[in-house]
Amino acid sequence: MWDLIIKNGTAVTGSETFPANIYVRDGKIEAISNIPLDGNSTNTIDASGKHVFAGFFDAHTHSRDPGAEHKETFWHSSRAAAMGGVTLMMEMPNVVPSIFNVENFQRQKEHLESKAFVDYALWALCLGDVNNKDIMALSEAGAIGFKFFWGYALKRDTYGLAYSYTPGDPNLIPPLNDGEVLDIFKTVAQTGKVLGIHAENVHIIARLTSQIRECMSDYKNDYAAFLASRPPLTEETIVNTAILFSKLTKTPVHIMHVTSKGTVKLLDEAHRNNISITGETAPHFLYFTDKNGDILGSQIPPVRTQADQDALWDGLRTGALSYVATDHAPHTPEEMKGNIFDVPSGICGIETLVPLMATAVNEKRITMNEMATLLSEAPAKIFGIQERKGFLRVGADADITIMDFNSEKVVDISQFQSVSKVSPFHGFKLKGIPTATIVRGNVVMLDQVLTGIQIGQFCAGKNDRN
Repeated sequence: MWDLIIKNGTAVTGSETFPANIYVRDGKIEAISNIPLDGNSTNTIDASGKHVFAGFFDAHTHSRDPGAEHKETFWHSSRAAAMGGVTLMMEMPNVVPSIFNVENFQRQKEHLESKAFVDYALWALCLGDVNNKDIMALSEAGAIGFKFFWGYALKRDTYGLAYSYTPGDPNLIPPLNDGEVLDIFKTVAQTGKVLGIHAENVHIIARLTSQIRECMSDYKNDYAAFLASRPPLTEETIVNTAILFSKLTKTPVHIMHVTSKGTVKLLDEAHRNNISITGETAPHFLYFTDKNGDILGSQIPPVRTQADQDALWDGLRTGALSYVATDHAPHTPEEMKGNIFDVPSGICGIETLVPLMATAVNEKRITMNEMATLLSEAPAKIFGIQERKGFLRVGADADITIMDFNSEKVVDISQFQSVSKVSPFHGFKLKGIPTATIVRGNVVMLDQVLTGIQIGQFCAGKNDRN
């Protein structure tokens, strides 16, 4: 007796495409066969004409929960994930209270599980001397990786991130110097887990922003001025230092939301030198440039030129960039109004990730096999959870996304599951839609309708040290 049979589908992995029937029992894939196997099932999905993938990841999400539930809640964002074909979310640690010690980590783990429609993992926050002593315990508690917002100041009362910093402010801890950052690398290296970097040189950005605000009339529009305040140099200087620190400390490093062709080149060279560093980019960098930057507003880091976008696509195909994630970070429409230098950064992304990458397959920017690598297999390997997640294999969790690459739809933000409805992809024509989202054998979305099953569980990171 099987719990679930997916029959007549075409399985897609990073290296193969083949006819397959998939058999699930007790939340695991128990058999994959190109011929029907004996036995009945309580649930059968006919995947004729469709493609079957290991469940997709979104490895970079900010669900604002707790601390800013008027923007988003995990109940909403995990429903958006289910609707969008995502079976595993990786939540960032800059919530309130931030995830910088085991007590906050455990509280967040329980808080999110009460709301989860899909599985989730938790990043923990690196704050330097404030919590270096807590890093190993956070690793043992199951953190998927460690996030460091390079160059940001901290609020003295909560250790939350301060997005603007004035030297001498008594309420803030100044941004860390490079010696303190190097200690973070050494500390995380002891866990064997990934150190994720928000790579922006805030000192250069602050200087340029101050200068540009005084001469806004010199620029064609506000976005041109905003982009000039955050040139590629602001990303590449941090990435270059991270590569050097990774080489010295043997720390696995991951560069988040890569935007520039220079960074792609740096990552490619680092790979050739066997330095343990990976990178991600996001759909809005792959589909927009500075020519339509006003659509995104103050997105940080910003969308850049066509040459940068072309390099990102090349980086995904060559492996210089390892995967695509959304940086899902909703705000309300009201919060997004105002001066581009002052409004917050962030958009909804999780519900459109998979169909956008499927559209890229139909546009022949990537192949189906590359899509399997970019959205599941590569992040599973990077975070050391490939035995459970990210691969269509016997014994793995039955996390499965079924795709119809012929189905079309137009993005309508009013239909989003998220609390906020801010997305630059509103009105965007998609070709390639998830028709089923299955989490450990439980069908949470079928034919673009949520089933109402709230089944999500915490996914712990690996705990074997280097």
